[in-house]
Amino acid sequence: MSEWQQFRLGDICTVYDGPHATPKKTNAGPIFLGIFNLANGRLDFSKIAHLSDEDFIQWTRRITPQAGDIVFSYETRIGEAAIIPPGLRCCLGRRMGLLRLDRTKVDPKFMLYAYLGPEFQATLHSRTIHGSTVDRLSINELPSYPIRLPPLPTQRRIAEILGRLDDKIEVNQRINRTLEQMAQALYKHWFVDFGPFQDGAFVESEVGLIPAGWSVKPIGEVCNLTMGLSPKSKFYNEDGEGLPFHQGVTDFGDRFPIHRRFCVVSPRVAETGDILISVRAPVGRINIADRKMVIGRGLAALSHKQGYNSFLLYQLKRIFAIEDSMGSGTIFRAISKKDLQGLKLISPPDSVVSDFDRRVSVYDRRITSSTIESRQLAATRDYLLPKLLSGAVDVSGSILDEDEFVGQGELAG
Repeated sequence: MSEWQQFRLGDICTVYDGPHATPKKTNAGPIFLGIFNLANGRLDFSKIAHLSDEDFIQWTRRITPQAGDIVFSYETRIGEAAIIPPGLRCCLGRRMGLLRLDRTKVDPKFMLYAYLGPEFQATLHSRTIHGSTVDRLSINELPSYPIRLPPLPTQRRIAEILGRLDDKIEVNQRINRTLEQMAQALYKHWFVDFGPFQDGAFVESEVGLIPAGWSVKPIGEVCNLTMGLSPKSKFYNEDGEGLPFHQGVTDFGDRFPIHRRFCVVSPRVAETGDILISVRAPVGRINIADRKMVIGRGLAALSHKQGYNSFLLYQLKRIFAIEDSMGSGTIFRAISKKDLQGLKLISPPDSVVSDFDRRVSVYDRRITSSTIESRQLAATRDYLLPKLLSGAVDVSGSILDEDEFVGQGELAG
């Protein structure tokens, strides 16, 4: 630790602010980075916004993000940051800032971990301005924030150790995205294009032509539905007592919610394997309950009455492919229980649904397994991060085997 030195952020990088407006969205073109793309230290492209090449010129007048830059949120999602990968053509959105680093002083990957580390996070939160509507950081004051750095070789070694864990997580996420795309493609082939059933007769229905013998039913007839109800805040806690509690999409992960809060009363409960849908702000984001949990008024839980949850999952993903395309509201959209129950689902014969569910459940089990492994790896990374950034773990000697820390990381997480 004697080699670590304290700097001001402005000594090691230049801080840039993004535009204070939003361009017209397009279906293709450069990516418009929003704070919704920041997730646990990486860029999440599950929801992508694009802008035109003409608008891209205007939106990058101040700064064009390039590989190795650190992007961060300075409003609402204080503390979130990610690194720009090679080849990404993008611009900053509202509430987004950027750090362009002096690479003679700081390694980009290390800088990301330092930004996400407990010491600098504490600095960010101590400097947060709590407004009546949103919390924010002052971009003008950010260059004065203190940060401690070791020599470059030590920075690179720490980044290498933590990066191996993040690389494994990224591989798992790529596999999951591919499996999800395969499942959705199979659903579209069977139940949108009706590929395997083209030789049969078709009949008119409320949702258009469907194969003869199929029907259309409301969700309320096909599914068990539980609308969330938020208990009083005095029943919340963060020490693990009670059931996990989820108010809305704030803690939604890639496949399962991230459990940060718990509740000692259970007014409305989702069971393991239930499909979770956000019913307000926004309407239509989907996740899966990995255990029994309390759901607040921002969520609903659905399960197929005959157990075909994989079929139900991909049908709902198709229906809610565009967030906030349903519901009403002036400030934010919301959908009622009555409206949700009335949504129409295609209901093929049991033999067809069973066959599809059997095929796709293989993908779902693999996605679940990869997600659990990634959570364990993330817990290990989060366990090592403060130790490495405090100098408590010596990185100057032999190769550190991060697998030694997996069990401790899981316990710490």
